[in-house]
Amino acid sequence: MRREDGTITPVEVSDTILSDGRWVGFVRDVSKRRELEREIVQSAEQLRAERNFVDAILETAATLIVVLDADARVVRFNKACESATGSASPSSWARPSGSI
Repeated sequence: MRREDGTITPVEVSDTILSDGRWVGFVRDVSKRRELEREIVQSAEQLRAERNFVDAILETAATLIVVLDADARVVRFNKACESATGSASPSSWARPSGSI
């Protein structure tokens, strides 16, 4: 939709026919919703990039790295830790930290 000042605004249009036969239409400005949707997509992309960066650090570090949750359970460890302990990462997730 083009505003009086010439700017284009995204809108959502809906209509209905009333029981007496009259037609009623509604136009809703959805620019704020579109802006929020873009921000969500950007945040998700940034989070994905940061997660990939952390994954790369974990997997290439020669130092043993173990990630614990708030209950001190092993939720992840890197290849160096896997090699040193002989435990494969997927089978060791959510185990108490003393069991690796």
